[in-house]
Amino acid sequence: MTSDRGAWRRLRCCLGRPENHVLGGIVLLGAVLRLAHLDLIPFRAEQARLLLRGLRIVDELLLPLVGVGSPDGMSEPPGMSFVVALPLLLGRDPRLAAAFLSLLNVAAVLGCYRLARRYYGVRPAIVSAGLFASNPWAVLVAREITPASALVPLSVLLAYGLYTALLDRRQWGWVLAWGAMGLMLNVTLSSLPLTAVIAVLMIAHRRRVRWRQALVGLLLAAITLIPYLYYQQRHQFSDIIALVGRLQLGSSSLLSMARAMQWAGWIHSGYNLSSLAGASASQYLPAMGWLALLAGLVACAFLVSLVALVVLAIRAWSHWKERQDPAKYLVLAVWLWVPLVVAPTRMARLAPHSLVILWPAGFLAMGVVVDWVMGALKGRESGMAPWRTLAQLALWVGVLLVVTCQTYSVMYLQGFVAGHDTAGGYGVPYRFWRSTANMVRRRVVAAGTDQAWIVAQGSDVMRDEQPLLLSYLLEPEVKTVFLGHGSSEALLLPAAQPGVYLLMRPSERVESTIRLVGGEDRGLVIFPGQELRARVKVVAPRPAEEILGLIDSRTFEVLDSGLCLLGYNLPPDAEAGQVVSFASYWAFLDTPPQEIGVRHSLFNHLHASTGPLVAQCYGFGLHERHWSPGLVLVQWFDMPLPANLPEGDYTLLTGMYRLSDLSRNRRLDDLGNDIGDAIRLGTLRVRESRAVHPR
Repeated sequence: MTSDRGAWRRLRCCLGRPENHVLGGIVLLGAVLRLAHLDLIPFRAEQARLLLRGLRIVDELLLPLVGVGSPDGMSEPPGMSFVVALPLLLGRDPRLAAAFLSLLNVAAVLGCYRLARRYYGVRPAIVSAGLFASNPWAVLVAREITPASALVPLSVLLAYGLYTALLDRRQWGWVLAWGAMGLMLNVTLSSLPLTAVIAVLMIAHRRRVRWRQALVGLLLAAITLIPYLYYQQRHQFSDIIALVGRLQLGSSSLLSMARAMQWAGWIHSGYNLSSLAGASASQYLPAMGWLALLAGLVACAFLVSLVALVVLAIRAWSHWKERQDPAKYLVLAVWLWVPLVVAPTRMARLAPHSLVILWPAGFLAMGVVVDWVMGALKGRESGMAPWRTLAQLALWVGVLLVVTCQTYSVMYLQGFVAGHDTAGGYGVPYRFWRSTANMVRRRVVAAGTDQAWIVAQGSDVMRDEQPLLLSYLLEPEVKTVFLGHGSSEALLLPAAQPGVYLLMRPSERVESTIRLVGGEDRGLVIFPGQELRARVKVVAPRPAEEILGLIDSRTFEVLDSGLCLLGYNLPPDAEAGQVVSFASYWAFLDTPPQEIGVRHSLFNHLHASTGPLVAQCYGFGLHERHWSPGLVLVQWFDMPLPANLPEGDYTLLTGMYRLSDLSRNRRLDDLGNDIGDAIRLGTLRVRESRAVHPR
């Protein structure tokens, strides 16, 4: 009983301290900004690929050797896949992963405060943690499912290791520092410049290094990288060699270094948030006025802190009688300066994620400099002049104003992306993709089917963004079939089965055909800016004869690929120099297994009566993984005719060939015998061009 009362008394005493109230407010602010409105997180192809890799670990227990590719085309280590896999144990909703990463970053804010409080004092802790908690770029990175979001808490862990080893002289700090560095490298190779930071600090303070513990830390880092190093060994270390070459190019240019310093100032101040507005940048209000001016002043304060840290380190070293350890300033100076010199900065536009390795050192630096200014204003005399007190108060008001304005910028940005077209910047928030997926899922269940036929921007679920996002959100409950593969317009028809169509782009051919078969509008999601809309159309099952009624000229030709030509729509005549549009209708029978793994295309050849080829077009709008018996597909083509084509009758032939070796699929008769490789569609009458040519 006595021990319980003592614990309760200590807890009340702890909660009653004003410093803890301030700390609680900072952490609460960081948590609210990072965890509020998670349905507005960015959701692009990069996030979907990371989530898919995490799902493979959860669902199939496949441990990857390598992660997703970086924007530079390099293969990243697999660490981020393991990080994302943890929250996906609860479900595949991207908000779970975003919440997990946001909580890690809230812990990083708390760690930043504790670190500054221990080694610099209360004032630097409040300033640095307050700026860190409210910084718009830090909030954005924390909520975004990218390797950068996992780097931030690991960098705080790295800072703890360095301070413990250099200032507290506890040698296990080197184990912690190198272990954290190994984890950071396993997340992304963009953290590689921090290895140079550790090396420089070890050389500068070599008398404080116990090499046995340092080697243990290096061994731990190497162990975490074994899968990735094994992958690189199998590929002749091509990615690592390319990275080293890029680092050398980046560090050789003074212009690139100046640009990196400019970007570093931006990500520590919330400047240039208008770049996230994309197509609506002109409507982003905080890009102008006093908010932008204030962000610019904070960026300048960060740049000043870069120089001030070097001055403070030299001063502490030269004034050794004051018993200040220069290491506490040198750690921050080296941490900030080395990456700005060696980091790869040859980028075409602002990429804040490449410089988050400067956190939390940048915020600690600004806190230290503000504390130094306040100490200088206090002076050494016993009594403070009124102007000094007012100056200190003004400085605190300025810090509070910065935190308030940055908080407002975060909230404004979230509201802005919810109602404006931010293509080319922030992108479409997750909220609208989720609404689209829920709408499709409801209509699929109501129609009594298990698949959705989707016309989107692209059809490759591995490369194109819209198919990748929709496939992630709808699978496995709804089978997604993407039409228009290879920019070749096509549409599945509801022959004896319902059709649930999701239209992500306008297409007159697709929409008119859906109307012909009785399609009804059953849902609409308007994306920000109203340039992109998701529309769901549902068609009840139609008898086969009704579907065949869409075909002008019927036929029945079977190919050994498992496709059957049902007929075609071909205009009777066309004019030379114009584009002739036609359609062919195909049914899917039993596709041989060897044909599923091979890419195919239809060929359409227009021949003159004497035999030579005069025009041609190619394409097939349904990927082989979607081929299944019973489907009926209409495939449209646009064939340009030469302007000098003589008047006369021309024969149109069609067929299918394999893209792997360009071999043609064979026609089969009723007994399965080979009867050729081309199917005659019909005759096209070509008129001479009526275009008037200048003399």
